[in-house]
This record gives sequence, C-alpha cells and structure tokens, in this order.
Amino acid sequence: MGISREAGRSLGALTGLAIGFLIMWLAGYQGLWPAFWFGTGGAVMGGMSGERLVDRRRQR
Repeated sequence: MGISREAGRSLGALTGLAIGFLIMWLAGYQGLWPAFWFGTGGAVMGGMSGERLVDRRRQR
C-alpha cells in the first residue's frame, strides 16, 4: 500500500514550492514577482516529480 498519485503530486508541489523559495532567497531576490516565478516553477516541477516517483514505485 502506498500513497495515491494525487497525494504524491501535492507533496511534491509543496516540497518544490519550499525549494523554489529557498533558491530565491539564496540568489538574493526579493519581491512579489520573483516569489511568483520561483514559487510557481518550484511547485510545477515538484508536482511533476512527485507524480513520477509514485508512478515509478507502482511499477515495481
């Protein structure tokens, strides 16, 4: 028994969002627009990665 595909996508998106904000902070960016772009990019990439990890575990 594992997590569903939707749960993997949500967990990945939240993790990606946090990583996006961390990268933004480390790069020295501030403001609404950088937060939007880094957060959106991190959430989308994290969601896709989380979904793929769940799919890969199901194939085993």
